[in-house]
Amino acid sequence: MTRWGSILNITSQAAFHGSTTGHAHYAASKAGLVAFAISLAREVAKQKSM
Repeated sequence: MTRWGSILNITSQAAFHGSTTGHAHYAASKAGLVAFAISLAREVAKQKSM
């Protein structure tokens, strides 16, 4: 039985370019989500290749 799924992360350009309007906390949370998704994908890819 093959199991698969998808995760959809919604971020904004602030994740990549930062914020110029005094919303550093917003940009940091979006960047954290992007980094988490990349890290999770790499971990899962390692498990699938075993």
